[in-house]
Amino acid sequence: MKYMVVLYIIGFLISAMSNSLFVEMLTIDFDKILKGQVWRLLTFAIAPPLSFGGKIDFIFVIFALLLYYSIGNTLEAVWGTFKFNLFYFSGLAVCIVSALLSYIFVGSSFAYLITTDYVFLSMFLAYAMIFPNEKLYIYFILPIKIKWLGVVDAVLILYQAWQAVQFVMYGGEYFEAGVTILINIACAMINFFVMFNAFKYNGVSATQRKKSKEYKKKVNKLSKNRVHVCTTCGVTSETNPTMEFRFWSR
Repeated sequence: MKYMVVLYIIGFLISAMSNSLFVEMLTIDFDKILKGQVWRLLTFAIAPPLSFGGKIDFIFVIFALLLYYSIGNTLEAVWGTFKFNLFYFSGLAVCIVSALLSYIFVGSSFAYLITTDYVFLSMFLAYAMIFPNEKLYIYFILPIKIKWLGVVDAVLILYQAWQAVQFVMYGGEYFEAGVTILINIACAMINFFVMFNAFKYNGVSATQRKKSKEYKKKVNKLSKNRVHVCTTCGVTSETNPTMEFRFWSR
């Protein structure tokens, strides 16, 4: 994450100095990629979160990147470097897929709307699901549990999806923007659920988890009903619950 944060700061400075330059030369526009500007497949990834969502305060960007740096390091500690990198870079790959699908269906007029926003929102959702009771101090003063911020995160994604649906319904140029955003959200969320569930169960299939659960249930039931009996004196574990019983191998 430290390398990505440095790249995001560079991207933010470029965007702050000339947002039009970033949009014209560095965003993931497949119309221009197919004409030879292949660097866009990489440079779109250095756009910091919410770069094109409006005017962003520099202080807000610093706090946001510090937060994501912390979350990224924590997820890497939990999953391991390989899994975290797989989660993160699959999110970037999904952005490229989103841009390609958007280009196929509506062209590249609003390609600049496809950024790393949902990669970061996915990271935060994963963190909230793993550490729901951890606390984050808003402005270093107000404590709030991560699970509630995770709910806010999910609501924000749903709200943006609803806005995109409204754009589609408006028609015209709004239609293209709405389709681009919806494709980006759908692909990002599919990737999040696939990757998170794969890491959550460490590759164990649903059938294996079901069998394991049923086996544990049977073992617990047998353990509760089992009564040990001493073959010498007849004392049982039911009548003498504090007695220690042992099995003689001979």
